[in-house]
Amino acid sequence: MYIVSQHGQAIYNFGVMTTVFLNYEAINIGYTEGKSFIFGRYKSEERAEEVFKELTNTLFPPAAIVVKNVDVPPYLEDELKKAVITTLVTKTDDEISEVHLIENRVFYMPEE
Repeated sequence: MYIVSQHGQAIYNFGVMTTVFLNYEAINIGYTEGKSFIFGRYKSEERAEEVFKELTNTLFPPAAIVVKNVDVPPYLEDELKKAVITTLVTKTDDEISEVHLIENRVFYMPEE
């Protein structure tokens, strides 16, 4: 996953970060070399906490589910829609059933 900085001037690769942390009104990232950078600063600690929660919710659920040759029951389709997970269901002539999670996500740091 990649995170676009608050003003859209930098892109960070979450895969090489060691930490993402709150620092009063700021959200920082850290790397193994001991360096850290601010990639979002907000008017209040409360707003920084809101953005941090949104970021963590974005980081962890799958971005999409691709289902091939599997019958997805209607109740499960409804639950996936509620979870805001894109689901692509395909049927092909072969009989191979597959389910794939796609986890590439980009999070844009809100400006305010």
